[in-house]
Amino acid sequence: MIDQGLKRCLGQMIKGVQVVGAVHDGVARAYCSHWVCQVSFESPILLASVSPKHDTHPLIVGSGRFTVSILAADQIGAAQYFSYPGRKFRYVADELLTVEDGRVGVPDSIAWLDCEVLDRGADGFLPRGGAGSPAAWVRLARPAPGAPPIVGGESGVAGLAGLLQVADDPELRESVGIDATSRVLVINTEGATDPGLYTALVGITPEQVLA
Repeated sequence: MIDQGLKRCLGQMIKGVQVVGAVHDGVARAYCSHWVCQVSFESPILLASVSPKHDTHPLIVGSGRFTVSILAADQIGAAQYFSYPGRKFRYVADELLTVEDGRVGVPDSIAWLDCEVLDRGADGFLPRGGAGSPAAWVRLARPAPGAPPIVGGESGVAGLAGLLQVADDPELRESVGIDATSRVLVINTEGATDPGLYTALVGITPEQVLA
């Protein structure tokens, strides 16, 4: 079972901000992650997002390791500093990134999680448009009999929206390798970030969904 102290640190990621860093061949880089989430209750296994175009990606691949810094409430500046999509660092401020024994993290964070890469890569991807979100919202709010209702946000339901798109397309279903017997895990990462829009499209309020 997961150590209780580590379990509390993992729980902070549900509503926190994380910076993911890696070091390889003397080069250290980091980025503010879109999401890092726990995917196992039996073992401390995490799932982290990283773009192959990001300058941290080859360092993770080369070292086979990365470090997650769970930021404190007063570290907004560090989060903004490492939020740099579409460009690469030539220099990283020493006061915002520390390297210790192969770990690279933001100083004074709530916790550092030293991670070893178990697997990487994806079989495919779908461009995310806004058209699929309302259908996914409704599917979660009005699930099949016996299933609990869930309130999903615009980004939170992206996985389910993608699954619905694949399920409606025979060629995509075949390419992904799913059929009527498949069991698919999707992760909802947020609630109704715009309650007014949610209510207008779903027909009931988030509170009514969970009542």
